[in-house]
Amino acid sequence: MRSILDALETRYPVLRGTIRHHGTLERRAFLRFFACGRDLSHEPAEARLPDAIATGKEPLLIIGAIAGG
Repeated sequence: MRSILDALETRYPVLRGTIRHHGTLERRAFLRFFACGRDLSHEPAEARLPDAIATGKEPLLIIGAIAGG
């Protein structure tokens, strides 16, 4: 996950700090990561992603959660 987010922020610098905190590189609270029908939001950044993501067969979805009342 970390290498994908690093590459994404390198290609699109405007995203730096919006997906992950600047200093800690932790996922922002209201963002979720989904792939292959699974919620990967709380997986460690070093965790291996499903092969379907690595090969490009499935997308990695980064979705902003909606909170409020």
